[in-house]
Amino acid sequence: MTITLMDLVSKIANINLNSRENFNNNGPIGNIILIIFILLCIIMVILVCYLIVYFSNFKI
Repeated sequence: MTITLMDLVSKIANINLNSRENFNNNGPIGNIILIIFILLCIIMVILVCYLIVYFSNFKI
């Protein structure tokens, strides 16, 4: 599970890096898309952390 998750993260990171180069050519619109993508990733991380804390408290 961890290996698959890391592979997924690395793939997303590669896509992110590749799109950032394309976004620089597109200008402000691409930068906005990149910012939204980063915000979505941050929200997902926060949700995962919240669920881990919630389930660990639930088990206790």
